Amino acid sequence: MQPRRPPLRRLEDARLPWWRRLFWSRKRWALAEPWGFVADDRFVVVPEGFETDLGTIPRPFWWYVSPTYKRALAAYVAHDWLLSEGVAPSYANRVFYDTLRAHGVGETKALAMFAAVEKWH
Repeated sequence: MQPRRPPLRRLEDARLPWWRRLFWSRKRWALAEPWGFVADDRFVVVPEGFETDLGTIPRPFWWYVSPTYKRALAAYVAHDWLLSEGVAPSYANRVFYDTLRAHGVGETKALAMFAAVEKWH
């Protein structure tokens, strides 16, 4: 049984400059209810209303993985939440990878996404 995906609701599109809209999604999302995930045998709860842009992925790479890739939603939210709480990026990135794998993302794709987050986040 796969872990539960975060319950998300779409927010109004954020206003971004035209040049940024060429490369990035301008959609924002919020948790519709509290949602939890496991990180190092701890259960972490993300409160209702937490806002995220999900995956910050440039448009040219959406053919490989999109910002709304269903299997990665939990990892996107977990990573954004941990960073917003001031957790070290290296730890948040490791939880990101572990959550991707727990939600059924293949090893090759999960490693590619992890490497991108490590390099550019």
